[in-house]
Amino acid sequence: LDATADGAFIATAGKDNTVRVWRSDGTCVAVGRGHVEAIGALSIQNSAVTTNSGDWFVMTGSRDKTIKKWRVPKNLPHDCDNIAELEVVTSVRAHEKDINVLSISPNDTIIASASQDRTVKLWNNPTLSKSNNNTTSNSSLTLRAILKGHKRGVWDVAFSPHDRVLASGSGDGTVKLWSLGRNNDTSPAGGCRCVRTFQGHSSSVLRVRFLSGGLQLMSSGGDGLLKLWTLRTNECETTLDSHTDKVWALDILPQSSTDSSSPITTNLVISGGADSRLVIWNDVTQREEEELRREEQKAVELEQKLMNHLRGKEYEKALELSLKLDKPFQAHKVFLY
Repeated sequence: LDATADGAFIATAGKDNTVRVWRSDGTCVAVGRGHVEAIGALSIQNSAVTTNSGDWFVMTGSRDKTIKKWRVPKNLPHDCDNIAELEVVTSVRAHEKDINVLSISPNDTIIASASQDRTVKLWNNPTLSKSNNNTTSNSSLTLRAILKGHKRGVWDVAFSPHDRVLASGSGDGTVKLWSLGRNNDTSPAGGCRCVRTFQGHSSSVLRVRFLSGGLQLMSSGGDGLLKLWTLRTNECETTLDSHTDKVWALDILPQSSTDSSSPITTNLVISGGADSRLVIWNDVTQREEEELRREEQKAVELEQKLMNHLRGKEYEKALELSLKLDKPFQAHKVFLY
């Protein structure tokens, strides 16, 4: 399932081969039929859905190996008595095996699909438009790149919120970071290349999510662990162990600080496992970095204050401050004065 940016609508799909759109109050307002096997992947456009934004779209991927783009009309019913029918804008056979996940880039222009066939594919996604005769046109997906490198099926992909970077998690136990090439590159990889490989999970990597403005990555695995990776250093910063079974669900909820003097954006990390547990983690990375910065600034100010006391021949105050700073050498220098 997935939700619109404002949470007003939810889209679901499953083993009945249909995709459904619901209002947040639980009312089913639209249904789409067209897949011939179970739907295992679904994603809603990232741009805001409003009454003035026009029609919007939902992407689905199925065991029938196809990806479908559905047009959702802007004027959906308010009750379930007159459910709207979703229109298939385009349908492509995308992979050779089951499609596990779909992800849409922040600006909605690229679709990433991942499959049990061990590949990730990138698709150009044109803007949903209408022709003069009121039928949808110019909305076909075109293959942009094929990313190869994983040795087993790929369970999840995620776009970085800012950079042209994609992360993938696979059954081979690794997380790969891909640099996205330019659209005019004609090579099979479309100019994309793997720039990082993170190893540490002892089982399949099931979910990946960016956080800290795209500077860090969180992964969850079949080993029941969550791992936090720093992209610049290629290192695992911490491992979280609170699940006793596979962690199939992982998401990030940004939280803004209520302290106006220190506007820090933190994250809540929410994980769900096959152990029937939901665990909420508080990401304190930015808070700790801010506290460290303040401590360093305070130390610099106290060092300057100590030097001022020495220059002013205020030796008693200098001795007291040097002891407070735990600087025995400076205290020794005070006695020499």
